[in-house]
Amino acid sequence: MRIAVLAVALCAGLAPLPCGAEAALFGPRPHWEQTEQMQQYRERLYAAHLACCEGAKLQLMGLGEARACGDIYLRLKLSFLNGVTPERYVTMHAATRAVAHDKGYAAYRAWVHRQTAARQ
Repeated sequence: MRIAVLAVALCAGLAPLPCGAEAALFGPRPHWEQTEQMQQYRERLYAAHLACCEGAKLQLMGLGEARACGDIYLRLKLSFLNGVTPERYVTMHAATRAVAHDKGYAAYRAWVHRQTAARQ
């Protein structure tokens, strides 16, 4: 069953970037308690996410670009959840994954709101 889920995730672009690819692009995910490093990690992911959004406004993305952008957004949301890595996320039961997604998204939106308020 897990292999089938992973195969579907790969085809749908939901599988995470390999760990080496993430480290090369954004640096390794810091430990949850390293607040300064985690903030910098999130800011790098957020900048990449915004670049994806802007790129999508200019032209239709290819499948590889769309998958990479989806992965960046997923990593950003999951960065707000202690212990939930993208690799762990794809192996979770669907109901557990939905709860993690909702909590990560809510925390991400609150973070964006705080970031926006701090800049004004």
